[in-house]
Amino acid sequence: MGKDIKYFGYRIPETLSVFIGTEKSQIINTLEYYANERGQQCPIPSEEEISPLKEVNITCALPLAVVDHNVSVEARSNFFFHVNANAFDYIQEVSRTYEKLKRGDLFKFKAGADIFGLWFLPEYVMQGLREYDWEQHRNQINVWMNQREAVLQEGRRRGHLA
Repeated sequence: MGKDIKYFGYRIPETLSVFIGTEKSQIINTLEYYANERGQQCPIPSEEEISPLKEVNITCALPLAVVDHNVSVEARSNFFFHVNANAFDYIQEVSRTYEKLKRGDLFKFKAGADIFGLWFLPEYVMQGLREYDWEQHRNQINVWMNQREAVLQEGRRRGHLA
């Protein structure tokens, strides 16, 4: 899947905010952007606090996800998005419009439900998401979404869901 790129990561302690860059400076510059341009209190890590990563895995799902209804998308070499069927269209939309999400040197990426965190990703990865052949998964996603809808309708019929 093309040339191997190194990734670096930093997570703000005690949060679900994760910064991934192809260079450490992208992470530092993005956190400085939040401190200087947005006036937010955020720790600026030293280069030693930013870790090299061999692989990145991001789970993307919205609430009421069926746990095993996921496709794995390798947007770039060793950079994986595990996309639940219920977030499939959402992630594609983000990939088509990511430019408006630029914050400093990285792009803000909400992985769906809050529990999956707030990520800041390099343009290289966002371009990979945009270029990815999503249609190869469309039939499987449609099957899963139809199954999910049937379960939700049954839950509503029984009064378990509003």
